[in-house]
Amino acid sequence: MKNFLPIPAIFAIISLTSESLLLSSNYPGYIKSDETPAADTDQTALNSQEPEHLTDLHLLARSARKNLFAATDNQQEHEAFLNMWTLILREAGFVPGQATRNSVYSILPYEGPNNTVVRQFLADPMQYKPKDDADRLANLKKAADFLRGNNLPVITSFLVDSELLLKTYSLYYVTAYDEKPEHEIQLRILKKDGADASVLERAGLKVLQSVNNLVVVYLGPEVGMVYRTADKLEDLQVKILEFKKFIEEKGGVLIEVKVTELPPGSYRRYVADIYFFR
Repeated sequence: MKNFLPIPAIFAIISLTSESLLLSSNYPGYIKSDETPAADTDQTALNSQEPEHLTDLHLLARSARKNLFAATDNQQEHEAFLNMWTLILREAGFVPGQATRNSVYSILPYEGPNNTVVRQFLADPMQYKPKDDADRLANLKKAADFLRGNNLPVITSFLVDSELLLKTYSLYYVTAYDEKPEHEIQLRILKKDGADASVLERAGLKVLQSVNNLVVVYLGPEVGMVYRTADKLEDLQVKILEFKKFIEEKGGVLIEVKVTELPPGSYRRYVADIYFFR
């Protein structure tokens, strides 16, 4: 088990990023709940409907920039994907474009009102009890309510029951487009050993769920987390400063650093959990 360092020992490291802890309102992806336009989809009606079960993965749309796409093996699957998602997009107020298909994917471009886009949230099975369909459905509804409560309209949702995936669910919602997808306000998952929801909250992000210090479901721009280790605190501090320089050169921002002392017999004495905006 990790032992947290005494406050004075941590402060020498964390103070390197103290200016970052209050950056949220100036960050490009900061949540401004009055800026995201509503979709045409009737949210009250959607909230009362049970999501459909989806078993065919060629109908499970993924999102990227101003496109929806899915892996399709043939023309029949391609047409089924287009028929389904063209209708969903139109009902939500989006204008589908000319679809294409390459050797792997069917791609459906679209334009949204007020520069909005559709984004997918695919749940991690750790968010609900295994083999418990009721708990999975409850978790889906909780996530959908969370999105709506933050002015991100949900346009559709599915319980995904495929032999190729662990049972999961997929939510599709509307958010504002950004040229850098990592800056968009999205419902995201940080899955790392030791992931600490309180760090994200201090950075101004909204947390939906935290599971076993491993999975954090949150709303906001993309958060990264890396580790650095050393036997001496001064060596660890050098590594943290090197990473801080590296991430800032890439346009990112350091959020916070957590330093802990590892148990005797570990490979190193100290480990730093470094959180950053990409």
